Order: sequence, then C-alpha cells, then structure tokens
Amino acid sequence: MKRILLILIAVVSFSGLLAFENYNTSMGFHFGSSTGSGYSVRHWTKSNGYQITIAAYAYGSRNPEYDDNDFYDGDYKNARKQTGTLGLNYLWNLQKTKDYHFYIISGGSYSLQKVKRYYTPDDHKWVNDNKWTVGAGPGFEMMLAERFHVSVELPITYNHKDDIVMYIPAVGVYYYFR
Repeated sequence: MKRILLILIAVVSFSGLLAFENYNTSMGFHFGSSTGSGYSVRHWTKSNGYQITIAAYAYGSRNPEYDDNDFYDGDYKNARKQTGTLGLNYLWNLQKTKDYHFYIISGGSYSLQKVKRYYTPDDHKWVNDNKWTVGAGPGFEMMLAERFHVSVELPITYNHKDDIVMYIPAVGVYYYFR
C-alpha cells in the first residue's frame, strides 16, 4: 500500500508541474463512478481533452473491540478499509465557447481496496475488494469565475457487478491556470 501511495504522490506532483506550463490545464476535485473520485487534472487541446483523477484514503477502526456475541453463524464484520483510486477519461469536445464546454466523456476508474475483516473477536484477515467502472455520456463545464469552472456529467456506466447504471451524475470543480 505504501508503494501505491508513493506512486500516487508522484503522479500528483508531475501533474502539478504540467498545470503551471499550460493554459488549458486545470486542477481540482472530481466525484463520479466512471471518472473516479479525488484530485483531478484536466487538460484541453484544440479539439479534445483528457482527465486523470486519483485518490488514496483509509477509514474505519484499526483495532475494533468486538464481543463473541457480535458474530453469528458465518457472520463477519468489516473494520478498516484502505483504498486507492485511479480514473482515466477522454473528453470529446462538441462545442466550446469562452464560458462553457459541451462534450462527451468516456473512460473508467479502478479502485484497489483492502478490507480488514473480522470473523471472531481475535480472528481477522485482509481481503481484496477491488472495483471498476466504465462509462460514457454527455458533460457540461461552465465558468463560475475567470479561472474557476464547474463540470457536470451524466454517463451511462457498466461496473464490476455487471450492472448497467443509467445517469449517475459526476461533478467536478476546477481551477484553470492561465
């Protein structure tokens, strides 16, 4: 997990350097199923663009206190979750003006997740619970202020559970370097 975290920090640092060299590049936060949720870098070329979203986080109790009565026949409790997420998306520009972009977003995200699972108060093991989602759909980005933009996307997604999900919105807030 430490190696993955170091790789994610290197990617964020490198993308931060890119942001200062190019006027069509922005950094911000993006939240969505097929885009990934976390820190995001978005870059527009003359005709299209791309977006990279990364995050690493952990939550839950490291050492929970369970009683024998908390567990029933074959039952288990999830205690700690550690997650790393990467989202890669391509932006197909349909219309661009000074104040907004209208585009099609396509791509996907992958989450590496380890869960500390307890089967008894003293018996636990780490279990992989990795997830992926791909999708495509329309997106709209508009200017809030000179350098601040907000984006809303409505992709149709397909995920690791073989579910086709219609229109779960994705939202992002970006700062453009000019």
